[in-house]
This record gives sequence, structure tokens and C-alpha cells, in this order.
Amino acid sequence: MLKQTVTYFDDQKNSPDFLLARLNQHPAQLQELLGMNLCLVIIILVNVISCTIVALATGWKFGLVAVFGCLPPICAAGGVRMRLENTFERKHRQLYLESSNFAAEYIASMRTVLSLCLGKTLMSEYKVLLEAPLTEGRRMAGASMLLLALVESLELCGMALAFWYGGNLLAKRQYSIAQFFTIFAAVVFGGQATSVLFGFSSSFTKAKVAASQIIAMDVAETLLTTPLPESKMDYGDSGSKDLSLAFTDVCFRYPTRTEAPILQNFNLQVKRGEKIALVGASGCGKSTVLSLLERFYDLGSGSITLNGKPLSQLDIKTTRKELSLVAQDQVLYRGTVRENLCLGLEESIADSEIELACKKAIIWDFISSLPEGLDTSCGNMGVAFSGGQRQRLVIARAFLRKSKILLLDEATSALDVETEKMFSETLAGIGRGVTVVAVAHVGYFWPP
Repeated sequence: MLKQTVTYFDDQKNSPDFLLARLNQHPAQLQELLGMNLCLVIIILVNVISCTIVALATGWKFGLVAVFGCLPPICAAGGVRMRLENTFERKHRQLYLESSNFAAEYIASMRTVLSLCLGKTLMSEYKVLLEAPLTEGRRMAGASMLLLALVESLELCGMALAFWYGGNLLAKRQYSIAQFFTIFAAVVFGGQATSVLFGFSSSFTKAKVAASQIIAMDVAETLLTTPLPESKMDYGDSGSKDLSLAFTDVCFRYPTRTEAPILQNFNLQVKRGEKIALVGASGCGKSTVLSLLERFYDLGSGSITLNGKPLSQLDIKTTRKELSLVAQDQVLYRGTVRENLCLGLEESIADSEIELACKKAIIWDFISSLPEGLDTSCGNMGVAFSGGQRQRLVIARAFLRKSKILLLDEATSALDVETEKMFSETLAGIGRGVTVVAVAHVGYFWPP
């Protein structure tokens, strides 16, 4: 999952809650078959083959009728049941996709739900979403149980056929009593073993679906991710006249919304060390520009170059190490402040460097006032801090990366006016050779 592109996660079928459910269920479903059940399946197969050989070796005429009159119908009914369950498993997954997405979306925003008193309304809507899957589930389960009953009853029918035909042969003295009971017992044991085998059809079906989903994800990753050559970006002297960033006739549409063009013949040139702000109405493509620089999406047409080199020809991991992105949504993970600040860093960082970065982000005074300082737990998704504090911690994390290009997507949206002004002054003196591209609202300004 971690190897997939951002486009993969934009698809509604690959929502986070659905992927987590698959991550929880599919390995367990594979383990269910590949564990003790697989041993039992092998034992049953050996049992069926051995009984067939014994029956045919003891008396081929009676053995052929008994074996092929009993086992093929059981196998046919079991195969139909497995195919039906396989179809049901695929439909079941699609039917519950909408309801699971609905539940996850509103549970994640529980504060809004409670503030708007939406509890009973959402319960009613969720029940409506579950009606179709439950109706279809009952129908498919009923059909599956009928086929299971057919498999079990065919075993008795096979025994009746073997007893009748064997009795006739015994009456004509073509077989002895020992031969009759040897073949009859072999057929009975083989039929019982076959019936038990198809009792594992549910495990077969779930394991097949789980394996196909895992393989499909691996194939998707192979197709979407093209191996890129290792190439280190060389920025050279900060006074060079070469461009740091250049967008040339860039056209782009989101893969999930191909009917809506986002960028059309977009051109932008940013010199090394220059600090620019992209200002415009919501939906005009400001954040898209930063996403394209991070290689979250591939271009429709046009080109993007970093220091004169096409972005598509640079190693994606090396490129992202040279970029520091402060997204509009502040993301802190479960762990301490120190761990969150040092995310993505390959080498250990001294506390003095962390302090310097936090001072630039105007958050050090707050951290030092905490009883545990840098070892304070951030809580789940940074719930222990306010929105402005989380935003400044994310900014400090970007400063710690010491990247050559700083990308800011509404990086001061949660800050007060005074803090925003101080942060702008920090950016103005951030140092030569560091390029800053900011997505800003109208009030954002660069100090002289």
C-alpha cells in the first residue's frame, strides 16, 4: 500500500477505511486456508485418491460405476457452490463499500456530528445504506446453503447407487462379498471425504479473493511506478543565473476528474533563492502546483524542470529530500514532539538544531514551557495541541530538513496576525539559495 501513488488513494474504492479493513482481513483469510485447513485439504485429497485406486483395483466394473456415479456429481455441486460464493464475495465487498465509507467519514468528524445533532439522522441514513447489502446477502446465503445441502445429499445418493448396482453384481455372483464390501466402503469413505472437502469452500473463496486483491495491488504498483534513475540535484552556487524552478506549458487534470482542467498552458519561472507567493481564488490550482513539484501526480503535457533538469528524469526520493512541504492540513503522528519533528531525517539531530528550528517557527517558547519539553506526547493526530501550535510544529519540521526548496500551502492559516508577521520576517531572512514557493491568501505579505 505504501508503494502506491497518490492517484491510487484518490479513488473512492481505495478509501483509508476500506484499505485498513483489507489490511486486517486479507492476511487472516489467507492464514485461515494456508494453516491447518490446508493440511486437512491435503489429507482429504489423499483419502479420495486412495479410495478410488482401491475400488478400481478390487473390481473395475463395480468400481467405475460406484466411483464415477458418486464423486463427479458431488464435485460438480461443490464447484458451483464455490463459484457462487466467489461471486457473492465480490458483490459483498462492493455493496458494503458505500456504507463503510459513510460510517468512517462521519465517525472521523464526530465533533461536527455532535455539534449539529446529526446522530439520529445519520443512523437512519446508515440503515438505508445497509438494506440492499443485507437483502442481497440473505439471498446469496440461501442459495449457498441449498448447494451445500445438495452436496451432502448426493453422498447418500451415491451410496444408494453403489449398493444397488453392487447388490445386482453380487446376486449374479460376479463379485464376492469381500470384493463388494471393499469397493462399497472405499466409495463411501471417498464420498464422505469429498463432501467434507467442499465444506472448506468458504475458506477457498475468501483466500482466493484476498490473494487476487494483494496480487492486483502489487501489479498496480508495478505499472504505476516507473523505475527512475538515481540523480542528485546539483544546485551549485546560489548566485547562478540558472532557474531553480520552471513550469513550461503545463496542462493537468486530476485522474479522478478528467472532465475538469486544473492547469492549462501554465508557465512559471522561479530563480534560485527567490521567494514567491501564488495567490488566487479557491480551486484555481495553487495547491496543484505544489503537488506536481512533489511528484504526487504526473503531468498531462508540458514540462517541469529543477535547475534545468526535467523533473521526470530525477529520482523521486532524491527529489523529495530536496523539498520541504508544509501542507494545509497539519499532520502530527502518535509520539513525542521530538519524534514528530525528526520525521524523515536519516541522521540524528542535536537538541540545539531542534531548538533553532523551533525558534524560527516561533514555537520554542511553548515547547520549553511544557513539563516534558521535547519528550511531550502529541497524542493521536496531535490532539494535545491547538491548530496553530500543530502548524508551527510542522513548519519547524520543514526547517529541520534544511531543504533547498520550501513549499508552503497556506502555512499560516491557523496563526494569529502577530505570529504570521513574525513568521514572514523569518522567511525573509531564511538564507540565500533557499527557494520559497508559498500558496497564500490575500493578506499574506513578504516584508521588505
